[in-house]
This record gives sequence, structure tokens and C-alpha cells, in this order.
Amino acid sequence: MGDKQCREVLQELPKAVLEKLPRELRDMVYTELYRGSQDKPYEITDGDSKHPHDPLHEFAPIVKAFREPYWMDKEEVGHEFAREAVEIWYKCAHLSVHIKLLQPLLQDDDGVLYEQWSPSVRTCNFLRKLDVIIGPATLPIYLEESRPSGQAVNIRQICWSLSALLEESSVAQKEGFKLHITFRWAMEDEWSDYLKAICPVVYRLKAQGFLVSGSQAYGHSIYALCSHFGRDDCECEPWQRGDTSWHILDVFDWFDCSEEECMQRIEEEKDKIWE
Repeated sequence: MGDKQCREVLQELPKAVLEKLPRELRDMVYTELYRGSQDKPYEITDGDSKHPHDPLHEFAPIVKAFREPYWMDKEEVGHEFAREAVEIWYKCAHLSVHIKLLQPLLQDDDGVLYEQWSPSVRTCNFLRKLDVIIGPATLPIYLEESRPSGQAVNIRQICWSLSALLEESSVAQKEGFKLHITFRWAMEDEWSDYLKAICPVVYRLKAQGFLVSGSQAYGHSIYALCSHFGRDDCECEPWQRGDTSWHILDVFDWFDCSEEECMQRIEEEKDKIWE
């Protein structure tokens, strides 16, 4: 039996599901296929090979290190079955994205599974849960000697990106949408300035029906000895900064109170949170 015949046989069941079951029951089938397949958030990353600062760069959001099951592959089960399965996958899935990629994600029409042989389905038309990572506040190494206003610019960009969720064209259903914000701070970060700026945006989201929660982690850089250290042609510092190790802070959710109480809480905690 050739590949074409095998594919036709495999598509007989999906075709029968589409023909015999109403959409409500089909959605129950897709939900059961998804159930138990995820134990932590899937990270959304930029799949475009060009550098983000390249003028020809086009954001291509994909789910990092995800191998989709055959029942979402349009080549295996047909376009309509795969499209419906992807729609339900987006409704059930728990995704994570860094704040710098949030607005491009909300504007993307093809969906984060498009590059994985799935049909083009706009993620935000069906998404019901999202983790947004903010931080660390420390500027990248190559900007550490930049203008003192760099932090203020960074704060404005973060607030602007988070505010994109307020726009009518963002997620299709805002009421009951579960938004979790994970703050990542370095020990030297002026984290209170960020929280105070973000706070009004968060409470505008809550007023639109978003269910907003937050958690915090602090990080320290992991240093490793340069692999070329000791060679005559090596002029770099012997210890190189690498990845960051993150530790969850046992601190309450900032946003489980009124906006006024939240701002007061930030002021009270900013000098003792690292103690």
C-alpha cells in the first residue's frame, strides 16, 4: 500500500467524525484528544531566521520545541478536521510569551502552530489563557552605558505592549480570559518603578473582564570559565556571564486587591522584599 493509499485510509475516521457528529460533539472529541498532553506552559518564540532589527524581519511566532500530534496535521487528517482540532487546542492550551513578543503575537493571523503543518488559524481568536513574562528590568549588556532615561523608555514600552490586550482586535473573548504575569527581577532592578507603571494597565484589563494574577522571581547570572582561557589569542575576561538562574519569590499576588491597595502595597514592600 502506497503513501497516498495509507493517508486515505487514515482519513476515513476523521471524515466520519465530520459527517456524523455535530460540532458540539466534535469539540468534545478534540478536547479529549488534547487532555493530559501538557504539564507546563508552551513557550512562544520567534521562528523567523532574520534578526528582529532587520528591516525585512517578519515576526513568525511558533511554539518552541513542540511536536504536534497527527490529529492536527492537515496532511494526515484533512484540512477541516485539523482546523477544528487546532481551534480547540488554542482554547485549551497554556501558552507563555515574553512581553516584547506580545503585540506581534496579537497581530499574527496564521497562528503559532502554522509552521508545524497545521492550518492557518488566528491564535487570539480562540486563546483563553496566557502567561506574559516581564523582565528582567536590567538593560542588556550592550546598553548598560546608555542614557539614564533608558529605564523610563523600557517601562513605557512594556506598558504599551501590555496595553495591546485592551484593543478590540486583540483576544476575541476578554471576559474570563486568564492572564498571568510573571515578573523576573535581578537583584539590582528598580522593580517598584515597573510595578507602579504597570499597575494602572492591569486594572484596566481587570475592568474589561480579564482574570489577572501575578508571580515574581529573582535571578542571578551564572558565570562559566571561558573555554579559550589560557590560549595566547584569548583576550576576554576569564569568567563569562551566561544564563540566568530564576528563583520564585514567596510574595503575595500584587493584584488580588484594589488598585489603591496595590499601589500602597508596592510602597510598603519595595525596601524589604529582598531582606
